[in-house]
Amino acid sequence: MMRSAGALVLVLHAHLPWVRHPELPFYMEEHWLYEAVAETYLPLIQALRALEADGVPARLTVDVSPTVGAMLDDALLQERTLGYFDNLLALVAKEKRRTAGDEGLHPVVLFYEERLEGAALALPAARAEYSGRTGPSRTGRHARVGHLRGNPPPAADAHGAPRTGAGSRAHGRA
Repeated sequence: MMRSAGALVLVLHAHLPWVRHPELPFYMEEHWLYEAVAETYLPLIQALRALEADGVPARLTVDVSPTVGAMLDDALLQERTLGYFDNLLALVAKEKRRTAGDEGLHPVVLFYEERLEGAALALPAARAEYSGRTGPSRTGRHARVGHLRGNPPPAADAHGAPRTGAGSRAHGRA
């Protein structure tokens, strides 16, 4: 009897609670989203693009909850995410001056400067390519982010937060 080779499927699930608070100029929990974008989502996209550029086939499923998808599509949170990058890059500039001549710390600061600048530059293209509003990516290999193709985004409350169960009720599955 011949046995077939096994398979490994990597499925990454991205979820955060709803953290959008337009009534406040600074809301600490919004930083969970900014950090996820800066330290997880964009580096992952950049790594996958580098593999693609090198001709290395990579298959990965990333499941983005409707809540995260809605926050990534939100204009206010997009603007605040850019502000987060601006603040980090300003801090890096200060650290470059402070650590100049320090052979241990200065290379680390330069590493983060390059990483943050690359992520900040990749953000607009990633937003356009992976937004739930724009459909498949340029390669056609990535599904829409935030909700399944053909299903509407979740209904929102007065603050723009997705209402749990709204999508399933709309499709008669509640």
